[in-house]
Amino acid sequence: MIFKKKIKEVENTIPNEVDIILYSVKYCPICEKLRNFLKGHNIPFEAIEISGNEELFKMLIKEYGHCSVPIIKTPERVIFGIDYKALEEVLGIKISIKEDINIIQKYLGYSKEMY
Repeated sequence: MIFKKKIKEVENTIPNEVDIILYSVKYCPICEKLRNFLKGHNIPFEAIEISGNEELFKMLIKEYGHCSVPIIKTPERVIFGIDYKALEEVLGIKISIKEDINIIQKYLGYSKEMY
């Protein structure tokens, strides 16, 4: 129960208008891809960096039973990794892998589409 309370304390620092929390670590390519995906789709989110925060990492494992990132928490559910089907359901958008790559490239400043 103490872990749930501590996770809630962390999450209560997030602005009310943000429904999506992204737990991530530095130098994680999957975390970066997901961050760019959300930004590219203009989806507001709050990223919580857990690199070097062993206590928070242990709390996340205890709370969600999962020991890798990214972890996406929404009001409806918790999503582990880049689960396109779950993201489509929660965000109410249709995801095309080709479109996803091009949106990320555009966000990163590439002028030419890859696909």
